[in-house]
Amino acid sequence: MKWANVKLIWLRELRDQLRDRRTLFTVAVLPVLLYPLMGMVLLKVMPFSQQQPVRIWLIGSERLPESPPLLVRPTPTAERQFAGFDDEQVDATQRLEFAPPQSPADATAEAEAAIEAGLYDAVVYFPPDFSDDLADFQQAFKHPGGRRAPIAVNVPSPHIYFDTSRDKSRVARDRVEEALRRWREEIVRETFRASNIPVVITHPFDVHTSDLAELATRRALIWS
Repeated sequence: MKWANVKLIWLRELRDQLRDRRTLFTVAVLPVLLYPLMGMVLLKVMPFSQQQPVRIWLIGSERLPESPPLLVRPTPTAERQFAGFDDEQVDATQRLEFAPPQSPADATAEAEAAIEAGLYDAVVYFPPDFSDDLADFQQAFKHPGGRRAPIAVNVPSPHIYFDTSRDKSRVARDRVEEALRRWREEIVRETFRASNIPVVITHPFDVHTSDLAELATRRALIWS
């Protein structure tokens, strides 16, 4: 096949496509209108998902250790909130309520009923022995003479109940997990400091990355 014939066929097909207004609109006009619109919608939705108020019920949080705290009062008259977050943002986007310690069976039943009824967006259950076992775990790192006792304490895990089919419940779950993660990291740092262990041992190195793709390629991937 000669290149002249290939060029002739290509030009004919291109002319036919340009004559079709629907194809021309779909290929050239619609993306120009659709992609910016999708970007604007995404920018509107993301702050909404982050700022919508959620209700979180904490069961058995009364005996949690005071240092480091999981819950704080921004002001003496304010309600307790998760530590480590911007006070104004947290106060406007979440409501915490509390219940006394309960047995695992009772807590599970009440948490499931509360989530199914829509009374709360997430429920956090702390087992009755959580605080004592956590204190024993921290104490196990300390031993006279610089020697440390074997770690034989198993700290029970807090349990988060939520409904993944509800947007607000997923947002509440994410906030609880982030609060517990920050609190756990602070417990590790405080335990190491009290045991004269360098905190840097938990983060011995950083990972650096280099993206070798060309700028035009990265821009194309954004719109793909």
